[in-house]
Amino acid sequence: MPQKPKFTKEEIVEEAFNYVRKNSINSLTARNLGKALNSSTKPIFGYFNSMEELKTEVYKKAYEVYTQHINNGMKTDEREFRGVGKGIIYFAKDEPFLFQMLFMTSSDRQYSNIIDLMKQDQNYSRIINSIKTSLLVEDDKYAAEIYRGMWVLVHGIATMTATGVYQFNEEEIDTILNRGLRGYIDFDELMKKIAKKRKEEENGRNN
Repeated sequence: MPQKPKFTKEEIVEEAFNYVRKNSINSLTARNLGKALNSSTKPIFGYFNSMEELKTEVYKKAYEVYTQHINNGMKTDEREFRGVGKGIIYFAKDEPFLFQMLFMTSSDRQYSNIIDLMKQDQNYSRIINSIKTSLLVEDDKYAAEIYRGMWVLVHGIATMTATGVYQFNEEEIDTILNRGLRGYIDFDELMKKIAKKRKEEENGRNN
């Protein structure tokens, strides 16, 4: 009768994920993971052909945590798109090694257009929609332009946060994001549009 595996595939992925959370992706080796599992490396390669294959699974789990932070930001901020920025920054603060793995590891791929890079984010379409909804922007191209400017700003803050160079407080983050948005949006005009939209919706409900 075959010997029962000491670990399931899911348990190995979970341990690898937790290891990266605490130590960084660069230190995730078969030997180090074996030590974390209190085991040899044999169980790891019973499920994975290489460490790169295992790292792909870790990447997926990290991306889920990243998306959760974006979702939380969108739910808790009165302007969804500003919440996206906060979500990314707080992801870098809460999970610095996961942020570094997703956004700060070297890549062989070169992008000629930053929008193409931004589109690698699986949340891209949803984020563009949040700009159109919360900032009342109708044009997709202009929404992408707003996102491009804020993406660079937010990732600058997040990178400093993840590397421990500087920890921004909530007030600083709000101020920087609001000033960044004012470079693209006339907030006085936006407030008028929002008030008008709400009035139209209210009249629609009453009719």
